[in-house]
Order: sequence, then C-alpha cells, then structure tokens
Amino acid sequence: MAFSSYRFRRSYLVALTAVAALTLAAQWLVQTALDRAEGDASVINLAGRQRMLSQKLTKAAWASEFAEESSSRHAAEAELGESLEALSQAHAQLAEEVAGDSELEVQYARVDVLFEQLAAATRARLAGAQQDTSELLVALSTAEAAFLPEMNRLVGVFEGVADGRISRLRRVELGLFLATLLVLTLEAFLIFEPLRRALNQRMADLTEARNVAERATRVQDEFLSAMSHEIRTPLNAVIGMSELLLDSELSPQQQELATTCNQSSQVLLSLVNDILDYAKLESGEVELEILDLEPEALVTEVAQLVAPRLAEKPVELVIDGPREADLQVRADPLRIRQVLINLASNAAKFTRKGQVTLRWYLEPKAGARPSLVFEVQDTGIGIPPERLGAIFERFTQADSSTTREYGGTGLGLALSREWTQRMGGVLEVESVVGRGSLFRLRLPLDSAPVGAARKGAGVARGRRVALVVEHPEQRAAHARLLAQLDAELMEFGTTEALGNLAASELNGLDAVLVAREALEGWRLPAGIAAARILALGRAGDSLEPARSADGRTVAGTLQRPTRRAALEAALGALWNPEGQEVGGAETSTDASRLRGLKVLAVEDNPVNRRLLEAHLKHFGCEAVFASDGLEALERAGDSEFGLVLMDCQMPRMDGYTASAELRGMPQGEDVVILALSANTQPEHARRCEAAGIDDWLSKPYTRDDLRRALLRWVDRVPGRGVA
Repeated sequence: MAFSSYRFRRSYLVALTAVAALTLAAQWLVQTALDRAEGDASVINLAGRQRMLSQKLTKAAWASEFAEESSSRHAAEAELGESLEALSQAHAQLAEEVAGDSELEVQYARVDVLFEQLAAATRARLAGAQQDTSELLVALSTAEAAFLPEMNRLVGVFEGVADGRISRLRRVELGLFLATLLVLTLEAFLIFEPLRRALNQRMADLTEARNVAERATRVQDEFLSAMSHEIRTPLNAVIGMSELLLDSELSPQQQELATTCNQSSQVLLSLVNDILDYAKLESGEVELEILDLEPEALVTEVAQLVAPRLAEKPVELVIDGPREADLQVRADPLRIRQVLINLASNAAKFTRKGQVTLRWYLEPKAGARPSLVFEVQDTGIGIPPERLGAIFERFTQADSSTTREYGGTGLGLALSREWTQRMGGVLEVESVVGRGSLFRLRLPLDSAPVGAARKGAGVARGRRVALVVEHPEQRAAHARLLAQLDAELMEFGTTEALGNLAASELNGLDAVLVAREALEGWRLPAGIAAARILALGRAGDSLEPARSADGRTVAGTLQRPTRRAALEAALGALWNPEGQEVGGAETSTDASRLRGLKVLAVEDNPVNRRLLEAHLKHFGCEAVFASDGLEALERAGDSEFGLVLMDCQMPRMDGYTASAELRGMPQGEDVVILALSANTQPEHARRCEAAGIDDWLSKPYTRDDLRRALLRWVDRVPGRGVA
C-alpha cells in the first residue's frame, strides 16, 4: 500500500485539532457548570436566609410584645430592627444574584411584593412601639405568613432550575464525550490503521531490502573470494617462478627482465590487496587480532619488502629506532604492517633521490601508558598544503598528474587511515612541496611494553668493528645495530678515513662493515684481510660476490637496511666459520631443522605445484604431492607425514573438507596442517579453524614466507622437536 506522509500529516493535524477543540469545549463546559452551580448555590442560600430572617422577625416582634421587663422588651425590639436590616440586605443581594437571569427574575418578582409588605409591617411595628401594638403585630404576622410559603416555593423553584441546568450540562458533556470518542475512533480507523498498514508494508519492504542486501553481500563476498583465488593463484606462480629465475645464472639482460617481471607482479599484488581491503572495509568485515609483536622486527620486515622498489634510485632506505630495541607490545601486527607498507611504498614511489626513513619509538605520557609511534619520512615531491586533507579520501591523489606519472589506485592512504581508526590510533601528515613528507602513525597501547628475549646479545662483545658508510643516517642506523650487539665500534664516512689508521689499529679490527659501492672503488690496505670484511649492499645490487677495487673477494654481503639477525649470523660466521652462512636468508641451523621433513603437499594448480616442489627441494624436505583432497587422503593413508601443505580450493574435494577428514584419521591427529590459500576473506580463517587447520599462508608467497611458516611449526611435528 502506498503511503503519503503529507496526507498523513494533514489528516493527523485535522484530527488533532478536532480533539483539542472538543477537549477545550469540555473544559469550558465543566468550568461553566462549576460557575453556574456556585451561583445557584448562592441564590438558594440567600433565599433560605430570607426564610430564616422572616421567621426571626415575627419571633422578635412577639417577644417584644410580651416581655415583662423593660430591658427584655428593648432587647427584643433591637433584635427586630437588626433582623429587618439583615433581611433587607439579603433581599438586595438576592435581587442582584438573579438579575440578568430571566427565568429566576420572573420567579423572584412575586416574592418582591410580599417582601415589601413584610418590611413595611416590621417598620410600622418598630415605629409604634409606644402605642397599642396588637394590631401591628397581627399585621406583621399576617405579612410573614404570606411571605414564608412563597419563599419556600421560591427555594424549591431555584433548586429545580439548578437541577435542570445540571441535567442539560450533563447531556452536553455526554455529547462532547461521544463526539470525542467518535473523533478518536475515526482517527484510529482512518489515520492510524492506514498508518499501521503502511508501516507494516514499509517494514516488510525494509526486511526485503535487507535480505537483498545480505544476498548481495554474500554474492560480493563469494565474488571477492573467487577473484582473490583466480588472481592470486597465477600471481603466486609469476612471483615464485621469477624468484626462482632470479636465483639462477642469468645474463645481465635476463637478470633485468626477470627483475622487472618480479617487481611488476609485486605491484599488481599490491593493487589487488588494496581493492580487497577496500571491499572488506565496505562490507564491515574487519576483525582486529591483538598479538605480541616486536616493533623493530616489524619495521625491518617492512623495509625489506620496500627495498626492491628503490633499487634503481639513488635513495637510501634507513631504519631508525631507540637504542634498546628489544621491546614487545600488544597490537595487531597485520594491520600495522599493512599501514606501514602503504606509507613506505608511497614514500618509495614519490622519492627520486635522497632517503626514506622508517622510524619507531615509544611516546611517553604522564600518568598513562606510552603510545607506540611509527614514522615514515621521505625526501620526495611533497604535498601541497591545500591537498593534505584530500589525500586520505578514497580514489584520490595529490593531483591528477600524480596518477598519470606514478600510477596507483588512490586507495592506499584511505585504507591506512581506516585501519588506523579501527585500531584506535591517529594518522598524521606533515609535508613541504619539493622537500618531502612525514607520515606519523600513533597507536595507544592497552598494556605496558615488555622486554623481549635478546637473541645474539653480546655476540660482538669485546670485538672491534669498523663501520664505513658515507651516508650519515645509514651509518647511524648500522651503528645502532652494532651497539645492540655490544661491539666496540669505530665509525668512518670514507674508506680513506679508515685507511689513515695505523697498521696496528687496522690489524686489531675484528670486522669491517663497508658500503658495497665504497668497497668496489677501494684498494684494501695491507693491514685489513678480505676475510674480515662484510659489504653492505642495496637491494638491486648484483648477486655476484662483492670485490674490492684490487679484485679481492670479501667474506659476504648484507643487504641494507640490514636485519639484525642477518648481521648476527654474518659476524658469527666471521668468527666461527663452521657455524653460520654469511649474509644468507637462512642459517645452517634453520636448514638442518627443515632437512628431511616429510611433507604432503596438496596443490591442484600444476604451475604452483612445480613452484612448491622447487621450494621444498631447496629446504631439503621429503615431499609427496597430491592434486586434490581425495588424492591427499589416499596419500595420507599410504604413508606417514609430519606436515601437510593444503591448498583450499580444489576440484572433487576442497582443502577444508580434506583437512577435517584427515583429522578424523588415526594418523592425522597430530599432523601439522598449513593451508595455502589465495582467499583472504575473514570467512576463510573461520573455515580453517573449523576444519582443524593449524595455520595458513596467503598466496602469493615467497620462498622466505614459506620457510618462516615451516620453521614456525616444525617443532610441533612428531619426532622433530618439543611440542
């Protein structure tokens, strides 16, 4: 039923006006009735008073006539005079009360004559007090005898008139009540009943609209899930295969082509992630996961991810933080990482030369827990002041030329602000055109930071280490790392400054860290052995071993910004050659932990299966492959596996069902199951948990991502470590 709000308002106002008018009329009627009743009561009281006074007159006259004593007679005569005066006043008041009421005036006119006769007889009696008063007394009594019955009749008439008025008022009151009831009934049937039906229809429409929206949301979620799988699955192959290609022997041209392919696929992955994150925020499917995290490790990880984007630019990527970096806080590492990657990627994109700095620190607050602050600072193109507010809007960049020159969806900063607000934090920006920008992420902490266990603390204690880096901020960043390892540090801006040291001092150095570009133009002094030198290279540097200008190969190369774990491993390898592999992504201890691990790898995509096979072979794992869930269950029944890598979307039987079935098998109770899925929707996490899956790795993943996931769970594999 169509519903017109204007028609309802008009009808309701009319009904409300009618009810208000009837209510006012009823109130006026009641007030009028009260006023009339008060007047009628006054008239009746005055008439009754006249009856009483007339009787008092005759009584006083007779008392005066028969009084034996003079004093008694005089008192009776005085009372007679007073009664006459009171009767005259009452008569005048009664005449005033009935004046204007034609019905009462007619009735009172007959009494007026009798009153005059009674008053005249009383005055005559008072005037003839010294004479024979018997005749006057008889005249007074006769007048009173005529007056009193008439007054009795008049009182009865007055009472009848009052009762009649009350009856008429009651009938009018009943009529007003019935009219009000009729108006309310009509209002209920003609206004509120249509309104109720219209509201019910509106509620039904809203319910249907909600159902349609929910169906649309489900369709959207299913579409996003499908698109995530369909896009991420081939991306996994592109990124993984290009990564394998870059590890092989290539000509310089082939190396450049493979690098371009890998970087382009990473850009595409970033765009896909932005679009999927935008869809999640739009649908409200956002869940924060508060975990323990180490800010230093998180910032370093982000820097490692962003470093390849600066490979072809004269831009230094610097990590800065407090001296005591071994702190652990409670926060959402995934969302913080997303925000920092967006900010750092933008900084790398818009900076042509200079540096990009990733910084973190704890901001103290008086009487409260400190805030965790991350900063991303660059020396890029900057943002005009009038555009600082607009950059956080979706699909918006600083100006239209930015999109053409630098690309991007314009979603990164908008998503970063959304995630920040969901975490209860603030995202601030400062910028100067042509000088760069500073983005500051400030997050409140629910609990106080705690000290994390320091791995490798003191590895350089008692060791003299020289640091040679021309870039002052980069030099300060590496000096901070070495100070955390308790090294006795000497800092130099150039190799020439280091070479000016005395031969005895050079011979006393336990290690030398030098920027690779400086090393390649440096002829090593006689007092420094190449076996004690570690080169600090950039992400885009050649994979060939670093050599000095005189052709001497140094001990190893670390990528800057340097991970502290990699620096610990490299220094440990210098001083204990049988312990660590210098500068590698993995240590020999990590390699031994994965070597011989029996893995059941379930992957339906042939290309991704080949990629997974290459990675597992590199780790030294013993792998058997299945192409779907049913085949995986057959393989699990034939052989024993400590760990299963399970793709989730497969033909015949998907990974969720296969994992649940595997958990029900005797040999599947203790096995570790890691999901490999291109689905990043929240529903995926819930389905994994329900199926008994221990952990999941999102596609596309790198070799290091897979290695870290396996190392995280290898000790849970029966017979491999302590659960």
